Amino acid sequence: MMRKKGYRPEDIEQIKNTALALAQYDTQFYTGHCTGEQPYEIMKEILGERAGYLHSGDAVDLHSSQP
Repeated sequence: MMRKKGYRPEDIEQIKNTALALAQYDTQFYTGHCTGEQPYEIMKEILGERAGYLHSGDAVDLHSSQP
């Protein structure tokens, strides 16, 4: 999603639509530098706390409540 030279209105719309599609799932989502900061912020507005940004060296603790 990252662009080198800014985002066109249709790019912003695609980012929003992607976040809206992801919002249908009861899931935590993580993204990193390939997504870009601006798209991440747009997606975060829609997904709220279900969106996270990972940096190099970060760790995510994956666990399940199922035995």
